[in-house]
Amino acid sequence: MLFVISSVNQLFFVSNDPTLSLLATFATYIVALIMRPIGGAIFGNFGDKHGRKKAMIITIMGFSTITFLTGLLPTWQTIGILSPILLIILRFAQGLFAGGEWASGSVITMETAPKKMRGLLSGFVKWIFLWICNRITCIWIYACRLSWTGICRDRMEDNVLYRNSTRISGLIYQA
Repeated sequence: MLFVISSVNQLFFVSNDPTLSLLATFATYIVALIMRPIGGAIFGNFGDKHGRKKAMIITIMGFSTITFLTGLLPTWQTIGILSPILLIILRFAQGLFAGGEWASGSVITMETAPKKMRGLLSGFVKWIFLWICNRITCIWIYACRLSWTGICRDRMEDNVLYRNSTRISGLIYQA
């Protein structure tokens, strides 16, 4: 998401001080990281009681839905202070689902892998999936930026880039 930080701070954290806007944007991303261990605990407990497959399906669908909804958020110019508040709420939820997915995915991999390969496969499977999704999104964003080279870029183009990247990431994640 570092590719869209400049777009996010202009769309959701409008301020006379660009440094303050940038810090607010980074804080929004940190919120999701803080919520991951809590999500891991919640969905780990859910997986123990109701099955890991159910927990995994809920977390994947929840994460991708939240990612898609982030692309639909109205900007500061549209609804004012409510815009960053909604973004922070979505990032809280996204962090919970991400933590639950990480925990569920690792446990499912460890339980189904051969005993000699459990540690390696549980780390590798999660890493390779994230790497592939990140690369697809990064290539798409880079291609969009290249296609806009030479064109007068304004906030509307940043808005389109940010929104399309979150929508596409959400759809890829559900696939």
